[in-house]
Amino acid sequence: MKIKIIISALGFFALASASAYAGSANNVDVNQTGTSNTANVDQTDTIADTVTIDQASSGNRATVTEATSNNNKVSIGQQYSGRATVSTIGGGVNETTIQQSSIDVGSQAFVTQTNEVRNKVSITQSGGWGGNLTTVNSTAGQGNTTSVYQEGPNTISVNQNVASDNTTSIYQARPGSTIFSSSANVAQNNANGNTLNLTQTAGSTRAFVSQTGANDNYTTINQTTSANATLTQTNSNRNTTDLQQTGSIGLSATVSQVGSSDNTTRVLQKSGIDNATVTAYNANNGNISIQQLGNVMTASVLQSNENGSSATVLQNGSSTGNTAALQQSGGAGNAIVLTQSLVSSGTQNQANLTQEASFGSKINASQSGASNQLTAYQRGIEESLLASQSDVGNTLIASQTGDHNYAQVQQIGSNSATVTQNGSANSAVVYQNGRGNVATVAQR
Repeated sequence: MKIKIIISALGFFALASASAYAGSANNVDVNQTGTSNTANVDQTDTIADTVTIDQASSGNRATVTEATSNNNKVSIGQQYSGRATVSTIGGGVNETTIQQSSIDVGSQAFVTQTNEVRNKVSITQSGGWGGNLTTVNSTAGQGNTTSVYQEGPNTISVNQNVASDNTTSIYQARPGSTIFSSSANVAQNNANGNTLNLTQTAGSTRAFVSQTGANDNYTTINQTTSANATLTQTNSNRNTTDLQQTGSIGLSATVSQVGSSDNTTRVLQKSGIDNATVTAYNANNGNISIQQLGNVMTASVLQSNENGSSATVLQNGSSTGNTAALQQSGGAGNAIVLTQSLVSSGTQNQANLTQEASFGSKINASQSGASNQLTAYQRGIEESLLASQSDVGNTLIASQTGDHNYAQVQQIGSNSATVTQNGSANSAVVYQNGRGNVATVAQR
């Protein structure tokens, strides 16, 4: 059986409503013209059905509800400021396509999936000045795929609860003006094996991703122009995050991890005056990597009560200096690796490196260029410090407190090195090449 409903409302503020209740193997077509129309479709226990809703003009609403239905296809097309709502529960292999195009603002798309398997959702919001909203909620399902494309300064929210092996792709592009912002909010709670690809281009963009009790997830965030990204992970393990920011100056990336082990976080910033901050507490085998290419960059890393974790920072500028502050406290077997370099002439990189209350941890730091400053402090047992500076006017201050520690310092140019060791069975090696160098070593 095929149900076809065509409703036209040509005048402004006219109201039309169409409702279809379909059984197995049914098709539903709804065509509406005019403003403020409403279309409702309810399907239960259906297989391989097709629902098509086309609404022209503004203020229209389309609602599709499917329960224990499989292999169904829903297509909603709206022009101007429309609202589309699709809910599916207890089914699988369903497809939902929502296309909203408008020269107005305020289109809305809502998709809810509960206990659904291998569904596909595609949402496109294009044209106009933006102000559109997309919300996708997935609960207790698996293998679902969601794709969202937005033009203009829009907002998207994706929530995955007790959902596994889902793939989500978000692309926010071409806001109408750079003074407006696009934002994406993704929350994964007790959701495992999910993949998130988030891309934001043009204008001011913001990305917020939170993972709670979520394991084995892979997240990619790619932002251009003015960008801000925030990632939080709580009691989430074996997750991998790649965050890349390029474009205008002043990019910001913030990552917070609590009770999350075996996670890998990589941050790449290519601009200038960018800031990357990563904090991690009470976890093991975490791997944090920050790469900053540009001038006046700032990197901050704090790892507390961690074992076998590492923090690697690479800063490469061309003129003025960058700043790095890396701190590891508590735990054992942690490592800090720092490289600050200058692609041509440049000065005044600064680094503050700290490891305290730890065992068997390592610092490996390298600076190139003139007038750099490196300060390293270690408090623990069997710590090691390897530091090198090239060019002139550099200053290195190293302090170790504890037993069986090792410090090796290499400087090339007219530099100054101070090494202080407090404890027993410590070893210090200072190598300087050039004129006017100063070396001070104190062991107590």
